[in-house]
Amino acid sequence: MIDNISDGRAIFKQPPNELLRMIFIRAIAPSFLTDSSLDAGPNSPWCEAIRTMKSIAGVCKAWWHVGVELMYQEISIRRVGQMAALLRTLDANNDIGSLVKSIEISCFLPFGYLSLFKTDIRRIFDYCPRVTRLVFTAADLYEDALLYIALTSARHDTFSNLTRLECVCPVDCVDLIAVLQVCTNVRFLWICIDGPNDGLALNTPLCLAHLETLRLTVGTFNERHLQKVALYWQMPSLKNVIVYELNEFADAQSLSDREEFFRAFGIGLQYLHIRPYRACGNTYPIDVQRLLDRCPALKHLAVCPSLKLPTQLSHQSIKWIDLWTSPKGEDEIYLNLRNSLSRRNFPSLLGVRELDHGLSVMTDWPAVLPPNSEVDESGVEYRFPGIHVQQTARGIFKRDLLYCGEKDRLDYKLSDKEHSGENINEEAFGEGTLSGEDPEITSNSDSSYVSTDDVSDSSDDSDADATEQDVEEPADEVDHDTALIIFAQTLD
Repeated sequence: MIDNISDGRAIFKQPPNELLRMIFIRAIAPSFLTDSSLDAGPNSPWCEAIRTMKSIAGVCKAWWHVGVELMYQEISIRRVGQMAALLRTLDANNDIGSLVKSIEISCFLPFGYLSLFKTDIRRIFDYCPRVTRLVFTAADLYEDALLYIALTSARHDTFSNLTRLECVCPVDCVDLIAVLQVCTNVRFLWICIDGPNDGLALNTPLCLAHLETLRLTVGTFNERHLQKVALYWQMPSLKNVIVYELNEFADAQSLSDREEFFRAFGIGLQYLHIRPYRACGNTYPIDVQRLLDRCPALKHLAVCPSLKLPTQLSHQSIKWIDLWTSPKGEDEIYLNLRNSLSRRNFPSLLGVRELDHGLSVMTDWPAVLPPNSEVDESGVEYRFPGIHVQQTARGIFKRDLLYCGEKDRLDYKLSDKEHSGENINEEAFGEGTLSGEDPEITSNSDSSYVSTDDVSDSSDDSDADATEQDVEEPADEVDHDTALIIFAQTLD
C-alpha cells in the first residue's frame, strides 16, 4: 500500500478494485433489506442505498469504476420514462449493460406507451446479456399481459439465462405458461396465478427441471389452480415452498386443493414457509398438519399463529422452526402454538426462533437468514440508513420499530408529498442514467473524470415539484425521443 522512495516521502496507492468492492458492499444495505417501490417514500432504505452508491462513484476515478458496477448490478425501473433514459445510457456506453444482473420492472404503463415498452424492453435485454433475475411488479392497463409482452419482446437466449423470476403481481395463466416454457433454467419462481378457476391454460404439461424454490401467493381467486399445477407440472428438483395466504374464508375444497399440491411435491421438500400475506391478517383454519404429513423429509418449518391451526403440529424430521410473532402480542393463540413446539412433538428439533411481525413481507426471512447460521445471543446486526435488523440465535427482529414503514403495500398510505418523491434526485443513478449524461466520463484520462455532482439533474429519478400526472398524456403512441422529453419534464 505504501512504497518508500528515495527522498523519504511515502506514496499511498489506491487499493485494488477487489478490496474496494469488499469495503463498499459492507457500506450498502443488501437488497433483501430494501424495497424499491415508490410507496416506500423518498427516504426509504432503498433510496438511501442509492445515495450511498452515487456518493461512492463521485469520489474519484478509481472509486467510480467500482461504484458504477455496484449501481448497475440491480436496476429498478420505477417510472416508464426511465426505460428511455436507461437506453440512452446503454447507447452511450455498451459496457454498462454487461454489469446488469437483475432488472425489476415496477413502473405503471399508461396508454400510449405499449409499443415503446415492447421496443425498449427488447433493446434493454439485448444490451444486458448477463441478466439472471427478473422481478415484475408493474401495474398496467392491458389486462395483466405486460409480463408476457416484456419477455416475448426479448430474445429467447435471455430467457434461458434467467435463474430467478419473481411475478409479484397476478399473472394470467396463458401468459405464465408461455413464459415458463422458455425459462428453462429458472431455479426460483414467485407467482400469483390469475385467471378463471377453470385454468384451461394450466392443462398444458410443463417441466421445470431445475426449479428449487417456489413461492406462491394463494387466494380464493386462484386456489383451484393448485390442483392443475399438481397434475400437469413437473418439478423434480423442488426443495423449498413458500405460501402466502390471502384467504380469510374458505369452503371444504380449499384444504383439498392444497393437499393435492403437497401430495404431488411434498416428498422432496426440505423447507416450508406458510403465513398470511398481511402480518395482522387472519386466514381460515388451515390444517397445516395434513400438509406436513405429505412432507416426510422436511427440515425447516416457518409458521404464523394467524393461520388458526385446528390441529396441533408434529413431525419426525423437522430440525428448525421459525414462528412469526403476533401483532396482538403473546395472546392465547400464540402461546398455545409456541408451547406445542417441543421435542415431544418434534423429536429432531434443534431450535425455535421468533420472527418479528414488523419485518417486510417481501423478504423470505427464514431462507435469507437461516436458523443454522453460526450466531450467538448477541447476534449480527444489519444497520444502515433507515434499517436496523438483528439476527440472533433467538430470532430475527426489527429493532428500529418503524413498523409503519414496513406495512403491506396494499395498506400503506402516504401523503401526497411522499408519493411525489419530492426532494430526492439521486435515485436514477442506480436505475441506469449516470453514464449516459456524459460519455466522456468513461474515458481513461483522469482529466475526463466528472464528479457526480456535475451530472445534470435531468438524469435523476426525481419528481421535484412535479409528478408524472402533471405531464399531458399524448393521444398517440409515444416514441423514444418524446418519452425522454416527458421524463425530463417530470424532473424540472
